[in-house]
Amino acid sequence: MKNNYYLPKQYKSRLKAKTLTKNRDETDSYWSEMRQDMASKYQYYVYEKAYKVAKKYNAKKILDIGCGFPYKIKHFFGKDESFEITLIDQPENEKIILDFFPNASFISLNLDLPLTPLTEKYDIIICADVIEHLCKPEYLLEFILSILADGDNSFAFISTPERTRLYGEGILSSGHPEHVREWALTEFIGFVSNNAFRVIDFSLLPTKRLPFFEEKVYYSCANKIQRNCWQESIMLQCKKVNKE
Repeated sequence: MKNNYYLPKQYKSRLKAKTLTKNRDETDSYWSEMRQDMASKYQYYVYEKAYKVAKKYNAKKILDIGCGFPYKIKHFFGKDESFEITLIDQPENEKIILDFFPNASFISLNLDLPLTPLTEKYDIIICADVIEHLCKPEYLLEFILSILADGDNSFAFISTPERTRLYGEGILSSGHPEHVREWALTEFIGFVSNNAFRVIDFSLLPTKRLPFFEEKVYYSCANKIQRNCWQESIMLQCKKVNKE
């Protein structure tokens, strides 16, 4: 892609991300109890932010792309019957997802291929730490644009690990075999903005939910240097670029 996805010229993306369908020890299916517990913690603050915005703007139709084990979407949105919730993930995850969250709708899609737009439009779209797994992330962004509702009260929340907060400065490849590439904050804003989104807010958030007192310490830190002992993800709150 032009501009190397807004990454440094020397950055080396993987040709393909490793896909895990079982745990590394091959003893359990992928969604073991341990992984379900992990799923309840990682990207927690992305869903919390999306939920607060959804309530503020009276959003109704919620879409979670690449939901994985759907603890967080159920935790925040599932108790409110006014929300219509749709989940997208790989077909082999349908049973475990709907067993846990039967009130949601499920759509199976391969996110690494060009995607046909859905008939529905959604007020809030969440795509939490999915984009770094994809060889062609522009397909995902095109898809989100095609199904994000028009108007001032519709938002997409897109998150991804912040590379320099994972590894430090100067690292030009991913240390995770499941990731094709990883962005720093300004790079990711540039890439998403270049794909017809307007970034109206951005945050660096802990990659996973912190214990109560540690969370208090984290949010009391005034700047990036003081937060060096925490890994962080980028979260962008986006709208469509107005076509005028």
